[in-house]
Amino acid sequence: MIETQEDKALLKHCLNKDYVSCAKINIRRQLQGRLPDTDLNTQVFFLSHLKPSDVDAQTRRALLQLLELDSLDVSRLTALLGQILVDELNADADNLIEQSLKNDLLKPFLKSMLCSNIALEHLLSKLRHALLMKLGAEGALNHGEIDLASHLLLQLIKNEYLWAVSPIEQELVQGLHQLLLLSSKQPAWEPEKSNLLILMLALYMPLEELWQNYQLYEFSRQQWPNILLPALALTVQAKLHEARLRETIPSYMDSLSAVSAKVQAQYEQHPYPRWQRLRLDKAQTSKAYFNKTLPGARFSFLDNKRVDILVAGCGTGSQPLSLAAQLTNTHVTAIDLSLASLSYGKRMSEKLRIDNVDFAQVDLLDAACLKQDFDFVVCSGVLHHLNDPLQGWQVLTRLLRDGGVMSIALYSAIARAEIRRQRAFVHQAGLSSSASDIKKYRQVLMQREPDSTITQCRDFWSLSECRDLIFHECEHQYSWLGVKEALDKLGLKLLKVEAPEASLAQFDRAFPETGARLKLENWHEFEKTAPSTSIGMYHFWCEKR
Repeated sequence: MIETQEDKALLKHCLNKDYVSCAKINIRRQLQGRLPDTDLNTQVFFLSHLKPSDVDAQTRRALLQLLELDSLDVSRLTALLGQILVDELNADADNLIEQSLKNDLLKPFLKSMLCSNIALEHLLSKLRHALLMKLGAEGALNHGEIDLASHLLLQLIKNEYLWAVSPIEQELVQGLHQLLLLSSKQPAWEPEKSNLLILMLALYMPLEELWQNYQLYEFSRQQWPNILLPALALTVQAKLHEARLRETIPSYMDSLSAVSAKVQAQYEQHPYPRWQRLRLDKAQTSKAYFNKTLPGARFSFLDNKRVDILVAGCGTGSQPLSLAAQLTNTHVTAIDLSLASLSYGKRMSEKLRIDNVDFAQVDLLDAACLKQDFDFVVCSGVLHHLNDPLQGWQVLTRLLRDGGVMSIALYSAIARAEIRRQRAFVHQAGLSSSASDIKKYRQVLMQREPDSTITQCRDFWSLSECRDLIFHECEHQYSWLGVKEALDKLGLKLLKVEAPEASLAQFDRAFPETGARLKLENWHEFEKTAPSTSIGMYHFWCEKR
């Protein structure tokens, strides 16, 4: 019910897709404490449509408030805030440390977001270098500089140490290693006594490596520098927790094909994605969710007291945990090849207190070992990494109950033409999937093709995600006609094709007849003229005929 003039104005702007005006209305509500927590995700969406020039003092205050909420996914604001920081830090780049200390957005950004801006990555790398040089020249950093360095560390943990390191930095870091080695051999030494050395070294190598190399595991949490505790929680302590959780996750693994073994090894080394925040909408029943997602469809399982969901290839667990948290009458089974990924997901389930998810290590091809069938099967971005995707899809179809529904996402051959070109370059350059070669590839691409569509992909900005994007062990790509052929072979009926709102409007203008969206031949023709429609993946819903 629309009760106030403010509500009416908000509705009008929403209907007109004037999201900047929507954001301004909600900023007033937010700063006055009148915006409900349930509307914060929507506010993030509105704010993501702003340009830096739209951000006044009030808007900045609202942005800072949202960045402080650990439970809120603010990733949609990355581009906006990244460009603001570039503009502000570049204003006096010769005094980068001083500029950074003055900037109220920088530390919240480093803590909450993953940098996805080439100019900002260069500035942040330069800031790290400047702090290292200052420590080397003066032997100390002030309190503000130490705090700034600790926030840079949080960013490096997010991107998995993806930034380039100059020869000068390498030389200085080697000197710090020698100092720490000497210090750690002194009687009664503990990490607190070398807090600056450890902090600065942690800006260039993972804390886990420092932990092992200098036997820092011998010291209790109380003996660690306070400034390092947040980073310690995200790295060493998280890994130790995940190691304990590995023992609690049931495994039904037998032998793997050569391709599956390579894919498993990739995700054991680089669990993907390393998310920290989960975007959660309002909790709702399964019936409400499916009525909204697939309006007009009727599913008998929605009358059940519990809806059983399978997420096949769950990775680090964001998708099953999101479903489990938002759908009130569900139980989710989440399976994956990688025990490292599953352990990450289970740790996050404990952190978020989501208890209606069971994690299990299962080869998708052997998912029948679960001895259960499901009302809803989700398989997003997984089948195309199998040696025989259709075989895996067939297994999932057998696990789907009569009247059940399936959500599938597959890579598009047309949309991923640029990725194929990049992979050809990687092959010709003789680059492997090692961390050092992934970093080399990124530096070359940012220098040669800074405006490439690859640098616009979120996956370009962290090590594990860049490996998944460009260096994957196995990937098949589809056309819409290939999807249609697979659906026919499997006896599945198409229910819906997901696409951005603007793309759906464009499609409807090209194919205005009733039922056109359910004809994959139409989508095949449409994609030829609008290849960016499926730049992520084909995403569609289907059911057994």
